[in-house]
Amino acid sequence: MLNLSKISVPVLLLSATVALTACQQHETQSSANRTLSGQYVSEGYAQRAKGNDWVMVTVAEDSANSLSVKVTSREDIKKPTCSFSGEAVKTAENRYEVKDDGSVLVFSFTPDSVSISSTDPVALHYHCSGGASLADTYKKL
Repeated sequence: MLNLSKISVPVLLLSATVALTACQQHETQSSANRTLSGQYVSEGYAQRAKGNDWVMVTVAEDSANSLSVKVTSREDIKKPTCSFSGEAVKTAENRYEVKDDGSVLVFSFTPDSVSISSTDPVALHYHCSGGASLADTYKKL
């Protein structure tokens, strides 16, 4: 049987602090995984009222290891320059890939952005017109 009279107050406080810290770290890691969903925009979005072109990446979590990714661009006053839709599969922490006509599009996430890249730069132009490319870092709204 445990004799509580022999445990000092500092030991109890230290034990409680360690336990709470462990719970908070687990909660932070879990919530970080949930924050990938949302809308991410190119720099031009801030100047959209002036007529600048912009691109939006919409991300929705389908499961723990896959995301639905949709890329659209301004279409209210001009013809859309970029359009893409696909299912991204998790390949590493905060890294997802879409296999697209023999190429791989890479989506790399930070807490406030997503970057789109590929080992095949031509693949990033395929879904855009006028020489535009999906390659960019998009900021989360």
